[in-house]
Amino acid sequence: MPLARQVRPQQWWPPPLVTVCSASPADAGTRALYSSDASNYRVLPAAVVAPRDRDDLAEVVARAAEAGVPLTMRGAGTSVAGNAIGTGLVVDLSRHLTGVMALDPEARTVS
Repeated sequence: MPLARQVRPQQWWPPPLVTVCSASPADAGTRALYSSDASNYRVLPAAVVAPRDRDDLAEVVARAAEAGVPLTMRGAGTSVAGNAIGTGLVVDLSRHLTGVMALDPEARTVS
């Protein structure tokens, strides 16, 4: 059975973070919008969030790791191989995290 059917977002997703990242991450309509990309695949995610900044993103990643929930990072959803869809938590980076602020080749970091 896919993880999306075994785990309800309310069991692993704290309300304060949901408020910061997205109005309703488990809303059926929102989940349906993120169930496809440019490929022929359709996978309904358990939840969708759109972090507002890198601190929100770090919190999302940490909480998902603690709960063992798979993450799918999503940009424009233009993948033709199904890379932008998944059964766990879809993280929409295209809404608020839309540019590169700093690039440090020595530290090998981008923010």
